[in-house]
Amino acid sequence: DTEEALRFGDQLMGFIDGVAAEESWSLGAEKGAYPAAGPGVMHRNATRTCIAPTGSIALLAGCSSGIEPHYALTWTRTMGDGTQLEERIPVVEQLEGFTPKTAMEIDPSWHIRMQAAFQRHTDLAVSKTINMPNVAKEEDIASAYMLMWKLGCKGGTIYRDGCRESQVLQTQ
Repeated sequence: DTEEALRFGDQLMGFIDGVAAEESWSLGAEKGAYPAAGPGVMHRNATRTCIAPTGSIALLAGCSSGIEPHYALTWTRTMGDGTQLEERIPVVEQLEGFTPKTAMEIDPSWHIRMQAAFQRHTDLAVSKTINMPNVAKEEDIASAYMLMWKLGCKGGTIYRDGCRESQVLQTQ
C-alpha cells in the first residue's frame, strides 16, 4: 500500500507484457500472424497476458496467490468437503522480523490501485479480490466498483468479510 509498490507493480507487469509482445511478434514473423489480427499486425497471439485466479495453485505450491497480499499471517481454509486446513505464510521465519501487511490491513483503494497498475499491461482481466471488513457499507462497495471502473480495471471481485455463513478463509 505504497506509491513505491505501485510503481514496482507497474514496471514489473510492463516488463512481462513487453517480453510477451516481443515473443508474439517473433512467432508471428516465423509462423504467420494471428488470422484476425488485421493488416500490418504481426502478432502471433490474440492475447498474451492474463492474471488468472491462482488460489488452488498457490495452495499446492505453498506461495502467495497472484498479486494478492496474504490473507492473514495465519488462517484457516475450509475446503468444499468441509476439511479445514491451518495455513500460514510459508516464509514468515525468513522475514527477519518483518511483518507484511495482510489483505484486511490494506485499504480497499490500495487493492484497487494495485490491480489497476497490473491491468494497464494485461490483455485480459486481472483476478484480484478486494477484501473489505464486515463493517463495509453498500456505499463503500459502490465506491470501490466506481474506482475500479475509473482506473480501467476490466473486472473486480469484492469480498466483505463475514458476509456468508461459511467462508473459505478465516483468520484464527
